[in-house]
Amino acid sequence: MHFSKITFILGALPFAFAAYGAADASSSSTAVTPSTTTSTSSSDPTHTILVGAGGQLTFSPNETKADINTTLEFHFYPKTHSVAQAAFASPCNGSGFFSGPIATTSEEGNLTVFSVLVNDTKPIWFYCGFPGHCESGMVGAVNVPSDNTKTLAMFSDAAKKLAKNATKNPQGTVGGTLAPVKAESGSGSSTTSAAGSSATAATTGASASPSSGAGIRGVGWMTFAGAVGVAGLLSV
Repeated sequence: MHFSKITFILGALPFAFAAYGAADASSSSTAVTPSTTTSTSSSDPTHTILVGAGGQLTFSPNETKADINTTLEFHFYPKTHSVAQAAFASPCNGSGFFSGPIATTSEEGNLTVFSVLVNDTKPIWFYCGFPGHCESGMVGAVNVPSDNTKTLAMFSDAAKKLAKNATKNPQGTVGGTLAPVKAESGSGSSTTSAAGSSATAATTGASASPSSGAGIRGVGWMTFAGAVGVAGLLSV
């Protein structure tokens, strides 16, 4: 009988250690780092471009890649700015779309945006039409040629070489639409607001916390203690 008790104890120990080992292995698995997405929703492929954000005479981003049937959406910041299309060889000289002057007082951005539909993948060169801004290098581009024959830096340098107040804009709003800014969708995809292009962070997965690991380890110890307790009762 004594030999049988020892045999039972030795037989129970591997199961207890196996349970502890399995629990410990699961608790030490690599934590999943939350990811943040900045892609736009396929149902609303919009490229948001900030005009004069932070009080700077810049477009942000000043260079964009855009597919056919996507939209360029210009968000305006203080004080007064505009966006106008120009030919590469004639910066600051409007020859395409034009938003007209947009006066903005809120640092959060104007509640009206100017949208332009992209019809092809040809380069689009644009500038701010407020007096003196284009001549200061406030320009941008879409689908810049990859062969570097025409670059944004070249376009900007040419604008800076112009005489002061050389800017010539189209008459009135043309080539795009002025409309209220879109409300945030809260769907986890990129949205636009009066504050500009801040993609909503989408968290996928969760990292393991110390408390959850401790709980898993506790299950292993309880199994081990239970096995030893049973063995002790049998030895009485």
